[in-house]
Amino acid sequence: MMKKKEIERWLSTLPDDADVAIDEGGLSLVEVNDDGSEGDAYLEVGLTPAEEELAD
Repeated sequence: MMKKKEIERWLSTLPDDADVAIDEGGLSLVEVNDDGSEGDAYLEVGLTPAEEELAD
């Protein structure tokens, strides 16, 4: 889980026309290049508190 402000800060580092997707595992945001490949920028957002409890 992350604060909204942290996600906004990460998004602000990308160009305004950048594409962003959720990774296959569903825990990270990733930049997507024009050719559809994953870019270098990613941000692991993580699980909800309830999901973290189940994972322990």
